[in-house]
Amino acid sequence: MINNLYKKFRRFGLALLACGLLNPDEDALAQSKKEEISPAKFSLDVNSKYLLRGVPLSDMFVLQPSLTLTKGGITSSVFGVIDPNGKDANEADILVDYTKALNNRLNLSVGYSY
Repeated sequence: MINNLYKKFRRFGLALLACGLLNPDEDALAQSKKEEISPAKFSLDVNSKYLLRGVPLSDMFVLQPSLTLTKGGITSSVFGVIDPNGKDANEADILVDYTKALNNRLNLSVGYSY
């Protein structure tokens, strides 16, 4: 019984996702773009472990700070992983991206990460 309920819920979820992807609400997309006023965003995540492609690199929690700057179609980000226990999970990534909207549903994006 639970298995059948799970299958029905999964089908419903997939159908709902497909409808959302095939028919996005353009007003909601426009409103979300208007709400992005600040060109700078900072976040600090605390995660229980750090995995890289499924391989655990930390046994304890890690901090993952990121800073993103956006101007026009250019976005640059700095992302890091800090292991407070001093293990090998320290990492820093730099990303640069340029995105141009080709139409309402298609963007062209070119980027580089180091």
